[in-house]
Amino acid sequence: MDWFIQGGWPMYPILVSSVLALAVSVERTIYFVRSRERPEGVIRNCRRGAVVDGRGELSRLAKIYDAYREESPEALERGISRGATAMIRELNRGLGVLAAIAHLAPLMGLFGTVLGMIGVFQGIEASGGRAEIHFLAGGIRVALFTTAFGLMVAVPSMTAFHIFHSLSRRRAENMEDFLDDLNDFFGRSVSFDAERRSNQESGREAPREEFDEDYEAVCTVQVS
Repeated sequence: MDWFIQGGWPMYPILVSSVLALAVSVERTIYFVRSRERPEGVIRNCRRGAVVDGRGELSRLAKIYDAYREESPEALERGISRGATAMIRELNRGLGVLAAIAHLAPLMGLFGTVLGMIGVFQGIEASGGRAEIHFLAGGIRVALFTTAFGLMVAVPSMTAFHIFHSLSRRRAENMEDFLDDLNDFFGRSVSFDAERRSNQESGREAPREEFDEDYEAVCTVQVS
């Protein structure tokens, strides 16, 4: 606690960032745990005529497929495309926040260190250029507290981002594979490709350009 107080006011935005990163990580963990399901279980429910809304992407995809199975190929395409895109965006929810915190926390820590070093040199100047070594060492030590705290927040945030991003990609791939099972069950032919959304817009923030990876649902329907 003494380190936090000695670090000065730049420690507070880093603390807020750490709380936000923790909240996002907990929410994402709960989401992925509660929405976990097995494809064979969903297909088994379909065979029993119990296509119901579920927390997982596979159950929701089966529900959409069942709702549009008697519609035209164009309507089925639109329904699958909209539903899958919404689900993939939901999988990636909060990942941009984790990426931004992982980038900004070390910078905020470095900013606090710079402010601390400025204070050290101001003290040297006020003393007429005569400063004892213990004064310099103590001032530099305090100044580095913010950098250390920023790294303590950034490393777990970056780790959490990559874990959840990997889970999101895996879920998207599972949706592609599961659609083949739905095609066999409903007797239709729909293909679904999850691709990275191209990020070509100008003026985007660097953290989002590099880390906030989302997907688009690109669906094509062929009548078999």
